[in-house]
Amino acid sequence: MGETVGFIHSTESFGAVDGPGIRFIVFLQGCHMRCKYCHNPETWEVVQGSSDSDMVEKRIDELTSSGIRVECMTPSEVMKKAIRFKTYWKNGGGITVSGGEALLQIDFVTELFELAHKEGINTALDTSGNPYKSEGEFFEKFKKLCEVTDLFILDIKHIRDEEHRALTGHSNKNILEMANYLSEHGKEMWIRHVLVPGITDDWKALEELRDYIKTLKTVSKVEVLPYHRMGIPEYERLGIDYPIKDINPPTKKEVEKVTNLLSTAINSVTTVVFDMDGTVLNTLDDLTDSMNYVFEKFDMPTHTVEEYRLVFGNGIKEALRLSLPEGTSEDILEKMLPIFKEHYDKHCLDKTRPYDGILELMKELKQKGYKMAIVSNKIDSAVKELHQRFFSESVDVALGERPGVNRKPAPDMVEAALLELGSTKEESVYIGDSEVDFLTAKNSGLPCISVLWGFRDKDYLVEQGAYCFADVPGDIVKLLEK
Repeated sequence: MGETVGFIHSTESFGAVDGPGIRFIVFLQGCHMRCKYCHNPETWEVVQGSSDSDMVEKRIDELTSSGIRVECMTPSEVMKKAIRFKTYWKNGGGITVSGGEALLQIDFVTELFELAHKEGINTALDTSGNPYKSEGEFFEKFKKLCEVTDLFILDIKHIRDEEHRALTGHSNKNILEMANYLSEHGKEMWIRHVLVPGITDDWKALEELRDYIKTLKTVSKVEVLPYHRMGIPEYERLGIDYPIKDINPPTKKEVEKVTNLLSTAINSVTTVVFDMDGTVLNTLDDLTDSMNYVFEKFDMPTHTVEEYRLVFGNGIKEALRLSLPEGTSEDILEKMLPIFKEHYDKHCLDKTRPYDGILELMKELKQKGYKMAIVSNKIDSAVKELHQRFFSESVDVALGERPGVNRKPAPDMVEAALLELGSTKEESVYIGDSEVDFLTAKNSGLPCISVLWGFRDKDYLVEQGAYCFADVPGDIVKLLEK
């Protein structure tokens, strides 16, 4: 039995975006979908394989005479053409088959990829999944194709079936079935989504797409491709009406925003819980002033900023207790607390400022789609005032000490914050500067990043069991993405 003949629209020798490394790209002829934004309608027309070579030749002549390029090649002929460029296929480069819709020529693709694997060449299939069926002859062929395909690049046009039908003329149910099958059978995927203003940019639908991608186990990359109008001349040349001629491409900022959202689907961390004092805010001077105000009221010795540095972290009551002269009664401590609270509520913004780089960090995390909370043993009213002053645009939830909620290192505040955010501990990370924060993270079941610009030094934190450190706020994004 001879080789399957492939109907090829064109090839590209040095592709750099359709899979890892430099790749030889084979664009196959034929596609059943009619995407409104398709940039190459020349690939739509399907050529059916047949034992009647005259019939096939006649069909190709018809297409050629109408301005559509089609070439017949066997897998061996394509391989011979491609392998000349093998020396350029570094960093996982190889052969990608695209379209049109490559799965319409599944026999050809399988035979080509079998030849590639014999030569140790990486293979990738760029597909929209439209021909997929989870039964019958196609499914048996698809399972065979999976054995020789290293990467599936799946273009999900729209997550909602009704909108997908309006956009492409076809359902997406079988496409999502294919993605689920690939996920369950360990096949690596990249997911692509074309961003078309007014058609594929509905934020709720994008969140649904993000949530769906989260369910897939083998997605290693998510790409957002901006819609462009470069295909319009092809429509005019072929005498086809271009359906969305009045739609302009998305802006770079819009593409970046959607990319940040969808990328969170493959980053297991979606939520960041921050400590406040010593982590996001340098509150030490205002805390020191209020502590010393109280001690002066009671004719007791005051302390320096550096002396106070090590007592903060377990709440003001504990900080006062640790700073009082030995033998001071609990009654005196209880009288001090409201005086401190009154003074600090009035002066908590006198000298307090975010640490350098924190506001930029918060903005970047927000842009990347992370949910954020602040939890503190500081009095709740002060926490909310500071949150409103510095972080209200980026941080969703801020909780402080209040009746009925155990203070850190108990997990209560973290659990309450995650509940408000709608997040689980499995997708969350805690960030703090002290041993109290490390224990809070441990008690909450969260990994902990310990920052080194706060109230404790690294040697002390290591003694307490801390294991992951950020020297500057800019380190945090890198650590989260690991």
